[in-house]
Amino acid sequence: MLVDYHVHPDYSIDAAGKILDYCKKAVELGLKEICFTTHLDLDPARKEIDDKVRVDEKIMEMRSEWPEYYLEEIQDARSMFAGKGLKVKAGVEVDYQPHLEKDIGIIINEYDFDFVMGSVHCLEHIAISSSGENAKYFVGRSAEQVLEAYYHVVDLAVESGLFDCIGHLDIYKRYGNKYMDFESQKHRLNEYLVSILNKMKNHRIALELNTSPFRNGGKEPHPGYDVLKTCQRMGFDFITIGSDCHCVKNLAKDVEKAFKIAAKYKLSVYGFEKRIPYVL
Repeated sequence: MLVDYHVHPDYSIDAAGKILDYCKKAVELGLKEICFTTHLDLDPARKEIDDKVRVDEKIMEMRSEWPEYYLEEIQDARSMFAGKGLKVKAGVEVDYQPHLEKDIGIIINEYDFDFVMGSVHCLEHIAISSSGENAKYFVGRSAEQVLEAYYHVVDLAVESGLFDCIGHLDIYKRYGNKYMDFESQKHRLNEYLVSILNKMKNHRIALELNTSPFRNGGKEPHPGYDVLKTCQRMGFDFITIGSDCHCVKNLAKDVEKAFKIAAKYKLSVYGFEKRIPYVL
């Protein structure tokens, strides 16, 4: 049962493709579920960069009524494609930063989302996942410093209770590997992972298996195989699978491969409806 639980329609300003176009492609690919996860970025320090959402080619601020249009459009797609065997889910990918918990909570609790993913894209207001910004953060720091900072924020995201899932864990490797050797910190990394995964297990928060590195020439998903081995060793098996696509052509890229990886590490793949998880 193929699904994609990390899909950015054109509501995300860094994405292209209408919700209906994604749904048509999903049917062509034989997907059973598609979950849209447009960006929710609220950091005032990044207002000129991130604090925007696109609605019918109009740019709106994140702190506006845009979710009403978003959810209405998803509901229309849901009705249109129900007879074609496709479940259409409404989600958001939140850029988690500790000082924004109250603002995040107001928005995600006001609207009827099926799925709320928490991701750490920024450290010290710098997007470590951005090709254009990452050097501003990584240059001059050690692997030990980066890991400590990143997993501290992830830990707070888990503790916040705001999220159904943690997105692309170990995203720092995307660009950070150019500047430092994270392999030298395996012992410390394992300590962080065991602590955080235990909390996720106790709070019933899923871990995303993100396939985006594969289409960019990477050999491992986010998180990498060492993390998945740790999950298996700990008996943590609660995951979602997503392509993190930002255009229609990348919808569901390598998700079939991700399902095979999940099976190898004895991970159970889940979907969500009204923020309630169920096994696929």
